[in-house]
Amino acid sequence: AGLVYMERTPHDEKKGVSFLENAMRAGSENMSFYTAAARAYISETRFHAALSAAESGLCIAPQARELFLLKAEILFLLEKYEAAEMVAGTLLSEDLKAGELHYLLGRIEARKGNEKNSLKWLKSAADLEPENHRYIYAYADQCFETGDKKSAEEFYTKAIRLEPRDYISLKRRAILREEKGDEDAAISDIRTVLEMRPNDAEAYVILGNIISAYDIEEKAEGPDGADSDGEGAESGESNTAGGSNGGSDIGEEGQQSGDADSEDKAG
Repeated sequence: AGLVYMERTPHDEKKGVSFLENAMRAGSENMSFYTAAARAYISETRFHAALSAAESGLCIAPQARELFLLKAEILFLLEKYEAAEMVAGTLLSEDLKAGELHYLLGRIEARKGNEKNSLKWLKSAADLEPENHRYIYAYADQCFETGDKKSAEEFYTKAIRLEPRDYISLKRRAILREEKGDEDAAISDIRTVLEMRPNDAEAYVILGNIISAYDIEEKAEGPDGADSDGEGAESGESNTAGGSNGGSDIGEEGQQSGDADSEDKAG
């Protein structure tokens, strides 16, 4: 019954979790109950409860890979990076080409401040699964943060090809294009964002900065459809440090990424 409530549309997560908790207390050996409960707790940011559910499942089935992977993710969310790395490393020794583990290890290294190792793991995740938008975006974003502008633009472009509505990648690519003097392409990216998100204040800031920097005689259309000569950006300018130097609408495990962490914009 818990799985039914969790998976139907529209789902009733609260009632579903209640049934799953009863099943776990009764000592059920169905691993899908523990997995579903752990995921539900993660979505509610109840990370300690999620860890308890995962570990209870592992007591019954010590080799359940999905629960081990969930445990590593939960430990990461609890900021227990060394423990998360240990679990992920154990799983990786069994499957060296598991993209999700490379991705998780990249996020762990980023949180620990090890930029070089983070880039290495995130790049390998992107190479292992070149159609995985979450991994491609994560590598692009880490390149952006560490100043590798060429790779960042390349992988933001790949992310946009995989998910044309990825407005974060569009905004960051616009910043990179503007910085290298390709203002027309940068404006095109921001216009695409504004077609999807007409009230995106950060996009107006970026557009306004491009227009003013290049003295472009172009009117920026405000959220209400009125021409504003770029003034629409002013309302969001205080929320974006450094103007076109960029900000992000994504929190970590948003892994847009989706967060995540991902999540993990994860994913």
